[in-house]
Amino acid sequence: MGACLGLTLVGLLALLLLSKSRTVGPTVGVPTPLNPRDLEPQLRSYVEEKVRWVREAPQDPRRQATLGLVFAANNLWSEARTTFENVVRLTPQEPLAHLYMAVCTQELGEPDGALELLRRLTAQFPGFPQGFYRLGESALRAGRTDEAQPAFERLTHLAPQEWRGYAGLGEVFLRRGDPAAAARHLERAVQLDPAARNAHYLLGQAYRNLGQLDDAQLHLSLGLDARHYPMPDPWSESAHVHMKLLPDQMEIAGQLLQEGRAPAAVRLLETALNFQPTNLSLKISLANTFTAAGLPEKAPPLLRQVLDVDPRSVPALIALSASNHARGQDDEALNWADQAIALAPDTAPAHLAKANALLGLEKDREAIAALEAAARCDPKNGSLRLEMGDVWLRNLNHPEEALRCYETAAQLEPALLSAQVRLAKLYTEGARTNQARSAIERIRKLDPANSTLPMLESALGAPAQTP
Repeated sequence: MGACLGLTLVGLLALLLLSKSRTVGPTVGVPTPLNPRDLEPQLRSYVEEKVRWVREAPQDPRRQATLGLVFAANNLWSEARTTFENVVRLTPQEPLAHLYMAVCTQELGEPDGALELLRRLTAQFPGFPQGFYRLGESALRAGRTDEAQPAFERLTHLAPQEWRGYAGLGEVFLRRGDPAAAARHLERAVQLDPAARNAHYLLGQAYRNLGQLDDAQLHLSLGLDARHYPMPDPWSESAHVHMKLLPDQMEIAGQLLQEGRAPAAVRLLETALNFQPTNLSLKISLANTFTAAGLPEKAPPLLRQVLDVDPRSVPALIALSASNHARGQDDEALNWADQAIALAPDTAPAHLAKANALLGLEKDREAIAALEAAARCDPKNGSLRLEMGDVWLRNLNHPEEALRCYETAAQLEPALLSAQVRLAKLYTEGARTNQARSAIERIRKLDPANSTLPMLESALGAPAQTP
């Protein structure tokens, strides 16, 4: 009887140990930065906070994944890879964990290793579109168009509304010397997302190779300053929250302003300033954000602090001019702009600040001269010519001078939609029908749903025909 009881107890103990091992799962550590003292103060504080949070429950894959994103969002790629390896061990059926492990490997300068990880990922998860996107991109960068093509084809099948699959195929065919096939895919890409600069630039290359030079110029212009944004996924959509490096935060603040979220931009930079209270560039950026957010009265104290340290700071002088102009103090605005010009006569923003002050003082012809000076400093900037044309037209009632400026703006930046709209109106008013139709067609190519098109066509007397 005792022997049986002993065997029973041993069996129960074995079952308990087995159950515990299944519940706990693999043991993983919590990575920390190799050189935490080298991190920016805000980033260091944020990382320390997240590390403490993960240490409370290191077996929680969600917490490990968040820490991995914190590291990746701030270019701590080695720490990020180790963390995503933890997530793979904890949840091997989570494709995003495998994907981010491959991304970190790529960023650490191991393209062959990353490519192999992506091959395994797509074999294990054949319905995961982001895996095929990354595989196609990595294969392209390695010059493996034969491997990139099926990856992008699979992406278009899994995510038919995702422009990057078609853009990837377009680049494959461009590299193979088949611009006609490339153009077909790239036209689909820009149709899916008219704001996809990368696709526009590639389409411009395809059209140029096909001899369609006017369309090539338009799409190359639309693709200027294209930046690479990977295909989004459920984890990447929250990555911006974890970006604590100062250049990233300044960029995010600018994006928030463009989206009309000025209070959020102010809060972001105010928090950053708490961690770096002596950073002059940050103070100037926050001052400009105050002005853009409709709080120009908050800018001067920050900018005076900058000038106390660096009296020759041209960006601070320009920001002071903008702040005074926004408060209707244009004599002061002109004074600060003139000081900036004296220090940096070849700086276009300084002349633009002077032009704005002069416009506030209703000195329109002097403002034109300041805009011309800005244009000489930045001769490829079509927006300066556009502004000059508006002053000639709206303030001085000189439509011919305005037309000359708008034509120059459109030549400098063929994708500048506002220039084409202004040209279409002036050409129509001047009974220059053929030129008006050309401008209307250019508007349609740039923005098929543009609200001015019906009015312009009605003024012209008949709808413009698409080519």
